[in-house]
Amino acid sequence: LACFAGPLSIVMVVNPKKTYGPAADIWSLGCTVLEMLTRQLPYPDLEWTQALYRIGKGEPPAIPSGLSKEARDFISQCVKPNPEDRPSAAKLLDHPFVNRSMRSIRSM
Repeated sequence: LACFAGPLSIVMVVNPKKTYGPAADIWSLGCTVLEMLTRQLPYPDLEWTQALYRIGKGEPPAIPSGLSKEARDFISQCVKPNPEDRPSAAKLLDHPFVNRSMRSIRSM
């Protein structure tokens, strides 16, 4: 992962009025999966400060259409602007993107 993956994949934009919990971790997971699949930062055309600003405004990163339908849906579920709308980690384990990957690993 690129050296800026940390700041870009972590949603913890400084805001003393907000608390961060599992939903922020799910956002980070979505950005990390996006970066791993595309080999690009989640906001590739922006400076890291601009990316943090967009994250703070609740603007999810663009998800390339070249990814599989399951991958696009998995990432889009993770980076929903409203943290309350993001699935739990347990629910993501049942997502087709994860299930398909696990079946591939088991068949090796």
